[in-house]
Amino acid sequence: MGVTPESILESAATMSQGGAEVDWRNATSRAYYAAYHRCRALATSIDPHADLSTAESHRFVADILQQRSSPNAARGLAYQLAALRKVRNLADYEIEDQFDQDSGRTSVEASRKILDQADAI
Repeated sequence: MGVTPESILESAATMSQGGAEVDWRNATSRAYYAAYHRCRALATSIDPHADLSTAESHRFVADILQQRSSPNAARGLAYQLAALRKVRNLADYEIEDQFDQDSGRTSVEASRKILDQADAI
């Protein structure tokens, strides 16, 4: 039984309402991955032969959406996904820095916007 980007995002939304910094960091991480998986599926539809199974897949997804897609909306998704990835990197790797609840909530909303825009393409 698999999960969907929507179910990942719903879990992120729940975590963003938590009372601890670790909840907000996890919300941001999961929100990014919800958006990433939706954009990865879109990138695969644009370039079915792309190898998105490597460690470089995050960059490859953005590259496909930016450089090989015809709808301008898909190109915009690449920039939004990259911005969300930067916040996810802060949440996951800069653990000695403070991370607030608003960042977790904002990440969930950004991810929701990416999913909605990807669905419209």
